[in-house]
Amino acid sequence: MSSESKPDPLGGLQRTQATPNVETALHAERRQLTVAFIDIVGSTPLSERIDPEEFFAVIRTYRDICDEQIRHYGGHIARMIGDGLLAFFGVPQAHENDPERAVRASLAIAAAIKEHKFLLSDGSFVRLGVRIGVNTGVVVVGHVPGEPGTDMRDRLVALRYGYPALELLPSLDDLRERITLYLSAAQPGQVPALAHDAAEPVAVPSAPAHRVAPPADHPDLRGKHVLVIDDDARNVFAISSTLELHDLRVTQASDGRRGIAALRAAPDTDLILMDVMMPGMDGYATMTAIRQMPEFGRLPIIAVTARAMPGDREKSLAAGANDYVTKPVDTEELLISMERWLSNA
Repeated sequence: MSSESKPDPLGGLQRTQATPNVETALHAERRQLTVAFIDIVGSTPLSERIDPEEFFAVIRTYRDICDEQIRHYGGHIARMIGDGLLAFFGVPQAHENDPERAVRASLAIAAAIKEHKFLLSDGSFVRLGVRIGVNTGVVVVGHVPGEPGTDMRDRLVALRYGYPALELLPSLDDLRERITLYLSAAQPGQVPALAHDAAEPVAVPSAPAHRVAPPADHPDLRGKHVLVIDDDARNVFAISSTLELHDLRVTQASDGRRGIAALRAAPDTDLILMDVMMPGMDGYATMTAIRQMPEFGRLPIIAVTARAMPGDREKSLAAGANDYVTKPVDTEELLISMERWLSNA
């Protein structure tokens, strides 16, 4: 990068001065972050070969093995992406040798998974292999304290004007979400822009400033009991892991009939997440049957499906759903919908 100053749209603030000035204003902190990403080799054919509930049990055991080693070496699981795990070393607790810790944890995970026999209900077992990637580098972590004033907004606009590829994130939760998007994108250029970037080009000085909101932790969801009815074990694992991170209790069922049985066995269920396209008794039939049970007539049901055809939402609502979200599931959208319907229940 050239050290030559670049004219600033606001006047007076030069490109070479923007980074330290804004970091100071944001009370930002430079941290060494090491990220490890672990996923299973051949999870798709395995999920097609064994029962969905057994596949879910295998995935949960795999996650527990990974979690044990990651914690042992001072890291933590930041997010689950299907059968993939995203682990952080160095944030929030830092060590001088976090990159080494991440490598040692990765080697220990690979060895433990290779040696473990994942037992199935018929007495047989499967063995798994994993792929692991580790990267490390300096990140800037900070937050904007309250409503930014005029000087703060000027500095933010100037920084983005000088470095259009730079993303400014208000918290570690937002950093975690962005890393997930980058790792799961099919192509590097397919990562969506930040919401405030898409709505407001920062190179235009006259654009109105937006308040940087802290990440929502959805405290009203804690302790709630959710029944997930879905025949795809990978989807069940991803959704359940996300809900468990927010302190919800999760019960799973792999089809409509088992879902109804699970609901009868747990009448304290607070909400149902219903996959629409399932073999046998599909989501539409299952929702209709549940609505015919007087004790569950007002139980919130959110339809979750990969289908996004015209009329699908209306069909889901007519079958008894309260709301409708599409896959891949936007975590925040789902949590907001759940919170809304639980508050109205």
